[in-house]
Amino acid sequence: MFKKTLPAMAVVAASLFAGGCATHAVVEQAVVQKVNSEKFQNKAFSYEVLYSQPKPGMFTGGEQLPLTPIEDAELSVASAKVLGRLNEVLRANLPDSVKLVDEQGDFSLHVAITARDKKGPAFADYDMAASIGKSLLTMGLGASEYTIIADFDVEYSLLSESNEVIHKNTFKVNEELDHEKGQWETNQVGDKLAEQLLEKHINLTLQQFLKAAATKA
Repeated sequence: MFKKTLPAMAVVAASLFAGGCATHAVVEQAVVQKVNSEKFQNKAFSYEVLYSQPKPGMFTGGEQLPLTPIEDAELSVASAKVLGRLNEVLRANLPDSVKLVDEQGDFSLHVAITARDKKGPAFADYDMAASIGKSLLTMGLGASEYTIIADFDVEYSLLSESNEVIHKNTFKVNEELDHEKGQWETNQVGDKLAEQLLEKHINLTLQQFLKAAATKA
């Protein structure tokens, strides 16, 4: 009798272990050197952000919405979460010596982000097939399978005080990371990872853009 219960106990123990030991994705933030060109020294900077994504909602056709000032854009719940710190990230990338202004400054930075998925520019994507398969093997206690995805275009334009385009460039971003969500974890971990992945690529692309723009200013 006791021996017959051992296999079942072993399965339960393995299931508990699998459910509690999820492997989280790790976003490796690249170390980038901020551009502090003398061309930008003590200059007044303004910036604006435009945003576009496929129309959110479970029953919509997902048609691509037009680029709109981000404060007026129609966002999904997921995109609203991941874009919450965007202004902070953009400001952190500007040269240290510049002065941010709301009106037209010496330079104006235009940022246009186009997400290719209605969940936003970066998001945690649930893998139902893999998660169900794991759940069957672990009596419903296994970690859920996700992919953290960044999939968007970002266009930067630097304009002079007279609205002349000094430099313009578009970057296509696509990166995926495997992620496991433990049974007792909330979705906040995946949302945070998506936010970090967006930040990583804004840091990389904006510094590359500003470095090139500084040679033309």
